[in-house]
Amino acid sequence: KTFRPNSQHDAAEVFGYILNELTEVHPEIHQHFGYRLCSTIECNQCAQYSTRYEDGNILQLQLSTSIAKSILSLMAEEPLTGLAAFNCPVCDKKVEGVKTLNFSTAPQFLFLQLMRFVKVEDQVMKKSDKVMCSSKITVAVKRDGCEEIEQCSYSLVSVVSHIGSYTGGHYTF
Repeated sequence: KTFRPNSQHDAAEVFGYILNELTEVHPEIHQHFGYRLCSTIECNQCAQYSTRYEDGNILQLQLSTSIAKSILSLMAEEPLTGLAAFNCPVCDKKVEGVKTLNFSTAPQFLFLQLMRFVKVEDQVMKKSDKVMCSSKITVAVKRDGCEEIEQCSYSLVSVVSHIGSYTGGHYTF
């Protein structure tokens, strides 16, 4: 997706664009702001698993009652059943399984975006629910090849709030 400077963007898009541009000039920036998520799907029939990695610098979370619950929800095991079943390459058919997601590397600075806009039928609506946020946020990190789970803690430094609707508004810090 091309970033158009004279268009309207949300705060995460602008921040992501700035980070990407800085990373092209100074690749070492990624070690401070970048994370890697590991997505694993395990087949319930043959117990084989496949792993995919996704790099990012802004972690998008579904809205919950707290930041901690939003992170736990993102990292919770997801049963892949019914329509969500997947094609296992070993079984060579569509089967049930379990998907897990975890950090394989954590950034020095963690940026979160709460997904407040949801599509309901043909309309985009903004969720105005209050979210509890403590001054400390902890995430579990399971590094590749390690069985141990490491806890990484972050201190809340700033919050950017959107005031307005899906079609327009302002940001406050």
